[in-house]
Amino acid sequence: MTYVDPRYGWMWDFQSNMPIDELSEVEAQARDGRGQLYCVELGAEDLVESRRVLEVNWEQGYLGVWFFDSVGRQSTKYAFDRVSVTKLFLSEVVVYSYSDDKYAEPPESESSTSIYFTQDGRLTEVTSSKEGAYSEVVEFDNINVESNYETLPTFGDWRSVVRYDR
Repeated sequence: MTYVDPRYGWMWDFQSNMPIDELSEVEAQARDGRGQLYCVELGAEDLVESRRVLEVNWEQGYLGVWFFDSVGRQSTKYAFDRVSVTKLFLSEVVVYSYSDDKYAEPPESESSTSIYFTQDGRLTEVTSSKEGAYSEVVEFDNINVESNYETLPTFGDWRSVVRYDR
């Protein structure tokens, strides 16, 4: 497997699969240090499912990780909130389901399931159809959320937050 060098940008254009206003690593690291928004793409050039796109905005206390399927569609998103100077909390997971192997954007998915976590152990799962209607909402209390915490990554060391299996 051949891994590609990370690509950085101010934002990510998922349709063109390119950064918007591409940044050098030095520029992205400077934005990270100032807490400003930037994105980074990681992965192997010969395995689409290995791709990850991170949206980092420390000023807003946010880090998002996008995962892709074999067609190159956005299949899953993890949203982390910065809860302290050194910790992140996985507060949201969104999984998109597609009906065929054609490329589509998340709004065109057949359904999506959003799972919201709170630090006090509450989980809310919302399943929505393509039409946008909520077809099911399920809530749980007293969930163990210890595995939702991550150490705040240093710039370039994304291994802990880009793990799909949690």
